[in-house]
Amino acid sequence: MIFRTILSAALVACLLAAASLSCGGAQDRASFLLIVIDTMRADILGCYGNPIRVVSPSMDSLAASGVLWERCQGQSPWTRPAFASILTGLSEREHRTGLINGKQTGMDPRIPYLPELMSEAGYATCGIFNCVQLCPDFGFDRGFDHYVLVPSSDLGGDADVCIDSLLCWLSSIVRGASFFA
Repeated sequence: MIFRTILSAALVACLLAAASLSCGGAQDRASFLLIVIDTMRADILGCYGNPIRVVSPSMDSLAASGVLWERCQGQSPWTRPAFASILTGLSEREHRTGLINGKQTGMDPRIPYLPELMSEAGYATCGIFNCVQLCPDFGFDRGFDHYVLVPSSDLGGDADVCIDSLLCWLSSIVRGASFFA
């Protein structure tokens, strides 16, 4: 586990170094917007080949102008450990976030965590979530300058609240500042 943790930290450090060197000064570094949608099947999205009906024009447009992963597999079948894997680069077995021997577990504060690393590198950081599995009780707020847990309704429809919150935060940071959100 220690080797994987060091390897993951080294990969994140390389990402940060590339981002900071790619454009010159700190104000010109790339910003990162990570959008994760829980429990959505790829085959219903146009960008993944759904020819039947247009259900995702905004996502299809974003995929056309950004990066689209065509071969990707989640590290866990449920939200908390899967998201921990995304933000640590570790497998569920290594970060041990989720459910261990019937006990709810959160993020181990000793494991390098991408929002902390980005914040330490001088990025403005924002985390906006609408899933209780990603709440501060489980350590997912670590490293975010701005963290919001949007109350989720059973009917969904809270994406607009998340987007409004993100836009509000973006308007509050220094213009041109590099961010990870």
